Amino acid sequence: MMETIKASNICCLDAPFAFSGEKRNINKYFSKLSSIVLLTFLSVSLFGQYSETFSIANKGILIGPCTTNDPTTCASFDFTGVNWTIEGNLSGLVSGAGGTTDDFQTSGGVLTSSGDIDEEICWVSPMLTISGTSASFSCDISWIGGYNDGDYLDVEYNVNGGGWTTVTSLPQSGGGHTINGFSTPTPELPDGSSTVAVNSLGASGQSIQIRMCVDFNSFTESFTLDNVIATNAVTFSDPELDVATKLMMPTS
Repeated sequence: MMETIKASNICCLDAPFAFSGEKRNINKYFSKLSSIVLLTFLSVSLFGQYSETFSIANKGILIGPCTTNDPTTCASFDFTGVNWTIEGNLSGLVSGAGGTTDDFQTSGGVLTSSGDIDEEICWVSPMLTISGTSASFSCDISWIGGYNDGDYLDVEYNVNGGGWTTVTSLPQSGGGHTINGFSTPTPELPDGSSTVAVNSLGASGQSIQIRMCVDFNSFTESFTLDNVIATNAVTFSDPELDVATKLMMPTS
């Protein structure tokens, strides 16, 4: 007698063969999804803070003049390998005036200037995304050469595009500036340095940006900026996240 094979048995017998290709694709996507979750976790855990220590020398505006306020129109510049930029009024950067070269660049592990910048110029961080309940940041600054009337240095931050806020909590703050040059009868602010710190900024998912602006009008004056650290803030341009994006692409 011929054995009768039930339809349900046919389904079960044929399924491994009929859907083997789909199963392989599903396994691939689950494997990629696991990798994405792991890499995202690693990115937030290991790269949960932004850190700029200006360790790469000769980055920024190396020499003026600049034809516009775009730093890439300056006589010599290099922003390769860094994720920050320079903004402001670059018209004061000239070449050779007063026997020095006006610049705004990294040197000796800090951001500094060896000339007379004449107008306000700003270092600007990349846009950061707050990865914790809130963010905080700190940076090291110094002012050199006796800042006087009209000279200043500002540390500022911007939360979620709400406009720039200047830190004015230091003993040298005044006139709305983080560091404010003395006016007469006290002609010059003594050289000094400080760590600027701001806590509890914004909320998870919001953006934060940091900048340092400075203006002085003498070849003997200068500044340094170093160790810009933002905690619970990431750029989302880390290599791990780039790999995760690639893992999402289907493969044969």
